[in-house]
Amino acid sequence: MTWSDFFPADTEVQALPSWRSPRLYIPAASIKQRWRRSAFFPAYRKSAILFRAGLRTAVTVKPSTRKTNGSEKDWGLGLFVRNVLPLAQSVSLLVGTDGPAQKATLQLCDGDDNVIGYVKYGETASAIAGIRNEVDILRTIPEDLCPQLLHAGEFAEGFAMVTSNIEGSAIPASLPPVEDVVRFQDRLVSTETAPADSHPALKEILQGEKRNWVTTLCGKDWPIALQHGDFAPWNLKKCGAQIRAFDWEYATTTGFPYLDLAFFSLQTDVKIYHAQPGDAFQRAKTILAEHPQVGPEYAAVIVRIAAFDAFDKGIRDGHDPDAALQAWYRGVWEAQG
Repeated sequence: MTWSDFFPADTEVQALPSWRSPRLYIPAASIKQRWRRSAFFPAYRKSAILFRAGLRTAVTVKPSTRKTNGSEKDWGLGLFVRNVLPLAQSVSLLVGTDGPAQKATLQLCDGDDNVIGYVKYGETASAIAGIRNEVDILRTIPEDLCPQLLHAGEFAEGFAMVTSNIEGSAIPASLPPVEDVVRFQDRLVSTETAPADSHPALKEILQGEKRNWVTTLCGKDWPIALQHGDFAPWNLKKCGAQIRAFDWEYATTTGFPYLDLAFFSLQTDVKIYHAQPGDAFQRAKTILAEHPQVGPEYAAVIVRIAAFDAFDKGIRDGHDPDAALQAWYRGVWEAQG
């Protein structure tokens, strides 16, 4: 994907943190615009938040090198969203982590620089499959759980979906998670159940692999849940009295209950607190054990399954099984206790 293809003709663009290692591309028209758009640069850890603050100040006060995308083509993205976001006039482009499943997230603004929606775009087979799955999920689940799906279809060299903007506040990356996060998880559990040995989620995750720790779940029927699949603080917003989640590309309507809650704990520990796998396992196990629908008897095995599921998704996305994060997940499910 080429950054210049996403911007209106003759847009002056800046790359953050730099053109050598670009992560975010923003229009550079005015001081106000540079300050507001640079807030789209991702940051959740304290060190990252401080880095972003310095980056935003620098790009606002003293602009770096600018590049112009040229004037020979129509704004293709504007045409793609025209029927659902007719007020869209400009865009900021956030490039996802490099790899086979790499995607771009585009933040669309109106003429007053208000955020009015988002576009998720991918070109690889893995990226497109994830976006298509998210489209199917957003068409199925209650609207008060997620952003509104506005449009989806082939775009440029790949596939894209358009969603509404979610107004709200960030969820703290704290452990144990705030009560709103637990309540959101409770909403995802259905009344339909299945025995552990035939539960669709476990069949999908384990793919026939024999794991002795899974036998703990046998002898009991388990609910079939809506599973987000990438449940983490940075994919949630507090909207009034409720939480809404975005980035549903790994979601399934036949998930296992409270795997998302375990994953929330693991993701926060590895990406925010840099915890060792064994420590993260113990903390997630404690959080699950305190939930009345899980309890101490089943907490450890649900945490192990969450780690195994995360590892498996990484493999399907094309990541090396010995990569640092993959090895970390393996350390979680192999932890003692």
